Amino acid sequence: MRAWYLWVIPFAFCWPLIHLAVFSARFGRLPPGGVADSLVFLPMSLASGAVLAVLVWRARSRERRISTVAGYLAVSPCAFCGSLMSGLSFSQPTGTLIYGAVPLIVGTVIGYALGRVWDQQ
Repeated sequence: MRAWYLWVIPFAFCWPLIHLAVFSARFGRLPPGGVADSLVFLPMSLASGAVLAVLVWRARSRERRISTVAGYLAVSPCAFCGSLMSGLSFSQPTGTLIYGAVPLIVGTVIGYALGRVWDQQ
């Protein structure tokens, strides 16, 4: 039996590292608060990573796994922009969960559902 929960650990640091990389590429330095500023994206990463890991673990076929990951990746640009702009509407980490994690979770579930339809055909 594969341990799905072990995949949550690498996913937990994925989004904070992506935001740090984009900031440093754009401005040539780390944010003024350092690495601690990027940890506001950790709850978003944990929530979406847990859903992705569970659905990939539950997928019974290779096609369903691929479509689940493709759904996650397809909405990633939207979630990235939403998580960056979320501070304008909500306090953190509520904003990153609403505008970052929710699109990622919805995209993952849609990808899983499309894979399930694909399996039944």
